[in-house]
Amino acid sequence: MANPQYRTHNRVTSFPFPAQLNNLIAALKPAETRLVGGAVRAILTHTPITDFDLATTATPTEVMARLQAADIKVIPTGIEHGTVTAVINHQPYEITTLRQDVTTDGRRATVSFTDDFTLDSTRRDFTINALYLDEHGHLFDPQHGQQDLTEGVVRFIGDAPTRIQEDALRILRFCRFSAHYADTLDAASWQACQAHQALLTTLSAERISQELNTLMALPRAGWMLHHMQQAGLLNTLNLPAFDPQKLSVQPQATPLQRWFLWASPQLNTLFTNPLLTWSKAQKTALQELTTAAELWATTQPTPLVLAYRTSKAAALFTLQCAGNTKAVAELEHQILPIFPLTGQDVLDQGLQAGPQVGKILTEIENWWLAADFPDREACLRQLQLRANHTT
Repeated sequence: MANPQYRTHNRVTSFPFPAQLNNLIAALKPAETRLVGGAVRAILTHTPITDFDLATTATPTEVMARLQAADIKVIPTGIEHGTVTAVINHQPYEITTLRQDVTTDGRRATVSFTDDFTLDSTRRDFTINALYLDEHGHLFDPQHGQQDLTEGVVRFIGDAPTRIQEDALRILRFCRFSAHYADTLDAASWQACQAHQALLTTLSAERISQELNTLMALPRAGWMLHHMQQAGLLNTLNLPAFDPQKLSVQPQATPLQRWFLWASPQLNTLFTNPLLTWSKAQKTALQELTTAAELWATTQPTPLVLAYRTSKAAALFTLQCAGNTKAVAELEHQILPIFPLTGQDVLDQGLQAGPQVGKILTEIENWWLAADFPDREACLRQLQLRANHTT
């Protein structure tokens, strides 16, 4: 490919590229390679860079060959779509060849490669995603994204309905980006999202869940969810009604804790929603939060017992929601005890293997919790008493 020098002569930042990033860009020459998207926004807003995405005029084959020649580890993560990942000192750099859409079907696009940064910018979703920065601090901003970033506006590039019909996930991306960067919702963009929200049901549960979980991690998630509810998006996604006050009580809550605050006591509607997917760990954590809340509301066990019955994280969050700062401080520095008996201890008392073993262990464990975690010897004495009674 050719190597057009799209310079703006606008040196917007003196941000020094890390040495390994400069080495990566140098290895790809004579291709033109620039940071794009989130990394550029982070530099312009003086916030930490979490991901390094680069756009290059080199073809994927050229990228692979040049990085391998420079002894840089490279993985063809999405080479058919023009993307490879370079890894230097355990830091990944996603490198994508400039592209233009050939066809789209609402979920994915067929692309062709180009050496034109302007063409590449037109296929991106939002103006603030079409920001390119070279190693000299020169900004290439064909969609005027810097002004939108400064003014707190998230807007689609080109015709908003068309961009949404190209990929319906852009509705949820608009919600997430607005929660992160916008002061208000861009009227034309939001109107298009509302008008085409039925397309959300054509997306995979994995894509929807990933976007919603990322949104839930943002400080202003509640603000955006309120707008999504008013617009009908939550109903379209079969999500429960949202009460903004629920999230406001715990502003530092994790995404899963926010899901719990939002959906409790209707968590089963989340697990059975075909538009969502949950890992086993996520389900377990949400169920622990539910159990902890129920235990605290009904029996108010000691903090350590609450943690043992559920998890330390669930117990701490429940106590925080209850405003019990003393109990939180107490539990934070405690180590969860381990029940000192096993099934073998029961068998050693001469009992036969079977359901009775588990029943006896449960009885002694309940006694152990009520007695404030006595030692193994005390538990063995309780076991002997029950074994003698059983036999």
